[in-house]
Amino acid sequence: MSTALPYLFEYEGDSTLIIRIQSLSQQHPDVEVNAAAIRIANEINTRITNKSAHGIIEAIPTFSTVGVYYNLDILGATAFQTLSDWLKPICDAHLVLGNNDNNFTKTVEIPVCYDKEFGIDLEELSHTLQISVEDIIRLHSQHPVRVFMLGFSPGLPYLGLFDEKLNIPRRATPRVKLEAGSIAIANRQCVIYPYETPGGWHIIGRTPIKLFDENNAPYTLYQPGDLIVFNPISKEEFLSLK
Repeated sequence: MSTALPYLFEYEGDSTLIIRIQSLSQQHPDVEVNAAAIRIANEINTRITNKSAHGIIEAIPTFSTVGVYYNLDILGATAFQTLSDWLKPICDAHLVLGNNDNNFTKTVEIPVCYDKEFGIDLEELSHTLQISVEDIIRLHSQHPVRVFMLGFSPGLPYLGLFDEKLNIPRRATPRVKLEAGSIAIANRQCVIYPYETPGGWHIIGRTPIKLFDENNAPYTLYQPGDLIVFNPISKEEFLSLK
C-alpha cells in the first residue's frame, strides 16, 4: 500500500488558502515534501492556464507549503470550503511518496567565479569547516542542486541540499549590502542574490549573469523544481560575461 504525506488546508485571510504538507522525517528541508509542493503548484497553475480553475489566481510553492491565491469576488463567502473540496483530489494524487514525476524540471547552468575578490568568505569558511577552499568549491559545484523555492527578493532561489561538509549556520551578523550575483551558503543550502541587497549567508562567489528580468516573462532563468549546475569560471571569464 502506498504511503501518502499528510496535509492540512489553512485559512490565510480572505484571498489565500495554504496547503501545509507534513514531513514524515526529521530532515529540513524535506526533499520529498518540497517535491510534492512543487507538483501540486504546477498542477494548479496548469489548470489555471487551461481555464479549468475557476476563481484561482496563482499557486506558489515553498519548502513545505503551497499558497493558493483566489478571487473572493468570484468564489464568494464559501471560498475556503469550495477550494478545499476542489484541491483535495489534487493533493491526494500528488502526495504519494515516491511520486517523483516532474515534467517541469529543466537544468540551468550558472557560471560562478570563486576568485577571492568575489568569494569574500571562502578563507573564513575553510578555517571554520576544516576543509580547503578548493574542496569548498568542488563540493559546491560537483553535483546539480534543486531549486526548492523562490523568495526573499524577486528571483532569489533557495537551492540544495549540499554535502554535509558544507553545513554551517548563517552569519551571526548579516551584511548591510551584498553585490548583485553574489552566491552564498548556509545550512547545506545556497542562495543567489539577484540584486544588491542585505544578506546573512556566507559569500563564496559571484555570477556575472542577470538572474531576474522584470520585463521578460517568466522573469527568471529557473523555477521551483529545476536543477542548477554551477560552472566554475576564471575572473577573466567573469569580466568577459559581465
